[in-house]
Amino acid sequence: MDLDATTLPTMANCNTYSMEQFNTGITEFSKSLSLIHLNVRSLSKHFNDLVSFLGSLICNFHIIGLSETWLHHNSDMSIYNIPSYHVITSNRENAKGGGVALYIHDSLSFTQIDATVMHCESVFVEVIINGKPIIIGVIYRRPNTSHPEFLNSFEQIGRASCRERV
Repeated sequence: MDLDATTLPTMANCNTYSMEQFNTGITEFSKSLSLIHLNVRSLSKHFNDLVSFLGSLICNFHIIGLSETWLHHNSDMSIYNIPSYHVITSNRENAKGGGVALYIHDSLSFTQIDATVMHCESVFVEVIINGKPIIIGVIYRRPNTSHPEFLNSFEQIGRASCRERV
């Protein structure tokens, strides 16, 4: 994995869809692994909005990644339960903001991976899809972290995960 400034523009090539366009187009991918990422900017404040949004979609995503959950180590996760999903979080310690979560659908077997991205909150899991291990994660880079520092840390995780497979 070699992430640099030339990689980032290709990663940002995406489209915007209305709810109707999304629901119409998603049917062709219904047999594929489905993931969604949302920046919730406070799960406690927007949890009902999240559940409502997910309920308006015809797709039950296999994995839901959230950033800026703004949760704390002592947050009661039972009030953020989404039926048929397991949740794993990484919350910012001793500061406001940040935090990430992965909701993994019950239909997937997964193993949480212990990986740390310096200066970030992150959660990674390994799922087996069609007999192949796939690592999926969500990372929140703190605004005061430099891009080169972040990319270097992220690249180290990629190298470490490859070494584990050898």
